[in-house]
Amino acid sequence: MSRIIPITGKFILAALLTCPLYVWGRKAQKKKELDQGELHTWLNTLKGQDKDKAASHLAAMKSGRFIFVIGILCPFFWVSLFAGDPVGTVLIHFTHSSLFVIYGYFMHKKAKNSLYQMKALGSKNLN
Repeated sequence: MSRIIPITGKFILAALLTCPLYVWGRKAQKKKELDQGELHTWLNTLKGQDKDKAASHLAAMKSGRFIFVIGILCPFFWVSLFAGDPVGTVLIHFTHSSLFVIYGYFMHKKAKNSLYQMKALGSKNLN
C-alpha cells in the first residue's frame, strides 16, 4: 500500500504539469513578471512631470485593487449571507458589493492602460 501512494503522487504531479490550463497559466505568469519588471525599470528612468503622472497612475492602480478587495470581502454581504437573512437583503448587499468590485476593477484597468500608453508614447518620443 505504501508503494502505491508515491506512484499515485507522481502520476498526479505529471498530469498537473502537462495540463494545458496549467501551462497557459505559467506562460501568462511569466509574461506578467517580465512586463512588471520592464515597467519598473522604465519608471525608474522617468524624471519631472512624467514621474509625477506615472506615480498618480500607480496610486490609482493601487486604489482600484483596494476597492476591488473591499468589494470581495464586504462584511455586510457575507454576514447577511451566513446569517440567513431574506433573499432580498442578500441581493441588495450582493449588488452593492459587486458595484465595488466592478468599480475597483475598471479603476485599476484604466490606470494600468494609461500607464502603458504613457510608456508606449514615451518610448516612441525617445527614438
